[in-house]
Parts: sequence; C-alpha cells; structure tokens
Amino acid sequence: MVWFKNVQLFRLAEKFPYSAEEFAEKLQQYQLQPCSRTQLSSEGWVSPFGKHNSELIHAANGSFLFALCKEEKLLPSAVIKQELEDKIAVVEQEQDRHLSRKQKLHMREEVVHTLLPRAFSRRKITLAYIDTINNYLVIDSSSRSRAEEFTEFLRRTLGSLKLTVLKTNHRPSLVMSKWLLENTNPISFQPEDSCEMLDIEKGTGVIKCSHQDLLANEVLGHLKSGKKLAQLAMKWCDKLSFVFNDDLSFKRMRFLDLLKENHDANAETKEQQIDADFVLMTNEFSQLFEDIFKSFGGLAEST
Repeated sequence: MVWFKNVQLFRLAEKFPYSAEEFAEKLQQYQLQPCSRTQLSSEGWVSPFGKHNSELIHAANGSFLFALCKEEKLLPSAVIKQELEDKIAVVEQEQDRHLSRKQKLHMREEVVHTLLPRAFSRRKITLAYIDTINNYLVIDSSSRSRAEEFTEFLRRTLGSLKLTVLKTNHRPSLVMSKWLLENTNPISFQPEDSCEMLDIEKGTGVIKCSHQDLLANEVLGHLKSGKKLAQLAMKWCDKLSFVFNDDLSFKRMRFLDLLKENHDANAETKEQQIDADFVLMTNEFSQLFEDIFKSFGGLAEST
C-alpha cells in the first residue's frame, strides 16, 4: 500500500538536481544489505514495490517514490539478562570470587555476540517521496526523530542535501485555537472530535480531548483560560481526515471513501495500482499542503 498514514514534511532549499535515473544510481550504492551474523542492525534502500521488485524508485507526477529499510536483530533484554546471570554465576563459582563491573560489562558483550547469530530479524520500511515541482520531501513517519534519521541517511547517500524547516507566518496553535473559539475555521477544514491543548510556551498542562464536541463549553473554557491547541483532528474537503500538529506534521491520515473510490480499477498489476494510487495521493497532498499553509498565513521565508 502506498497511502501514507503520517507526514513529516521538509522543504528542499534548492531544486532537486537528479533525474530519476541518476537518483536511482545514488540509492543503488546504499542498497540494503541484510544483517550479518554479528550485526545488530543494518539500513539501506529497498524497492517501494516490495521485496520481489528491484526498482529503487518510482517516478510519476513530478515526484520520486522511494523506501528506506531498517533491519534489526531481536534480542530481548530479558534473554540477555538471564544468559548473562547464568554465565556470571558459573564463572564466580568456578573462581570463587565476585566479578568486577568492568568484567561483567565485557561478559555482556560476549553474550550478545554469542546470541546474535541465533536472533530473528525484523524489518521496518519507511516510505517517502520527493516532490520535484514544489520542492518537498514527504516522509511517512509519525516520529520526528525517525524522519530526521531518514534525512541523515538520504544526505549520506546523496553527499549533500539542504533542507529547510517549514514555518508559517502565523503559528498554527494560535490560529486553530481561534477557529474553535470563534467558530471561524475555513470551509475546507472541518474540526472533528479530538484535540490536545497545553501551555505552548511552557509545554505543560496537557489536556487531551477525544470523542468530544470541541465547541462545548467545557472544551472552550480551557482555551479561554489560556490553553492553546497543539493538535487538532480535522477533515479536509471530505477527502482526508487527519490529526494536524503545531509543528506542521500530520498523523493518523485516513483517505476517505470519496477519494479511494477513484483509484484505477483497470490496474492489472501491483505496480500499476501503486502508480495510480501514488499519482492520486501526490495530487491531493499538493493541494492539501497549499490549503493548510494558506490558512496559516503562508510559508515564512527561510532564513
């Protein structure tokens, strides 16, 4: 599935300099190599079409879809602890003495090294695309830190990649709070039934509302007393629902039936369906980003 569930959004500081072929060649040099017997983790590029496809990017609609995979060995701490305790007990009994902390740490490394070849591996794939028309890097991740790890690996792959932090001229938390207090949200954005409020300057006093009428007096009372919206669940043009955050990220994105009914019913292969979905998604995202930034006074000039 290519439908993104989350969006961490970055802007390219300059036009993306690579063609589809050149970009694919760059990714090829950092393609995923499975963990060796003694590796805890490995990271690299994989096909967005799945493990049975070798294409590392999909180019459509002025955008490049690609995917980063992180493979990690699963070594539960409880298993390491039990194995280590057993080994320490044997050595201390044989030598009739207590081991030092340094010796125990060294022994722990030996235990991990011994267990690694027998450990199962888990893979986590993160999809992203570069919009070469609007100069966006769009990452499907709910975690800002994971998105930053993604950009660091992409930067290493390309040699350099200048990104700017997106900021709007009006802070979203203030504007969204005003929407609820004055019931003045734009027609294209309809607040739903959940939000998160806090003192945005101190980052304290978090209040979460779920499955509630956000125009009810008990909710508005918190805003009147000085709290601001850090998150707001919204619906856009009856096409998408999501939770929008003050840092300009989107979470829990859901493509509504009105939109998904328009997918290509004539697609005969998985690749054709991904292509149709990707074109549809990037078209809608492009309009969504334009509408939401406009609602907050437009994007601020980067400094």
